[in-house]
Amino acid sequence: MTSFWDKYSHLKSPIHLLNPKIKILLSFFFVLLLSILPLEILIWVSPIILTLLIIIIYLSKIPVLHIVKRSFLIIPIIIPVILINTIFREEMVIEISTLFLLRSFISILILILLISTTKFHTIISTLAKWHFPSIFLIILSFMYRYFFLLIDELEKMIRSVKLRSSETKKTVLFKSYTNIMGVLMIKSFDRAERVFQAMEMRGSEDNWKIK
Repeated sequence: MTSFWDKYSHLKSPIHLLNPKIKILLSFFFVLLLSILPLEILIWVSPIILTLLIIIIYLSKIPVLHIVKRSFLIIPIIIPVILINTIFREEMVIEISTLFLLRSFISILILILLISTTKFHTIISTLAKWHFPSIFLIILSFMYRYFFLLIDELEKMIRSVKLRSSETKKTVLFKSYTNIMGVLMIKSFDRAERVFQAMEMRGSEDNWKIK
């Protein structure tokens, strides 16, 4: 199965050849910086960071369309948070929503670039050498592994809906896709429970440590 996240991590570019430790440290630094900067400073810093990211994308030879598609995955998370913020807050709604949007979008771009230019197992092994909590690394590994299965399951269900449905109205298709997301969530919980049971049967926690 073709990799979904680190699809272009095998390319040869100055960014790909950069030491993984440097890339991880810089990514963590900028994400942390974005999370602590106030809005009035972030508005001035964001164009600089975005310009730097555009230069990195150009040097890394990663297709821009790939970056754009992956960055859109954050939208289902951003929109509900902004809506909740709009409903329950009476003051500074626009400022806080803008701050959250900038932080989320730039942070996801940084992480996409990191994964697109560094093989996932290299990131995990580097974090393991830095003595990151083993349970954290195990969860990341399982997320990466089973994400492909969920995508495959989602594609099968969407294909089934398109083949069986004689209706082409957008409202009907939207309802079907909403039901698909619900079913996919239930299947995800079910698979997570079975994986957990398998891990319990496997033995002690030491068997699952990443080296």
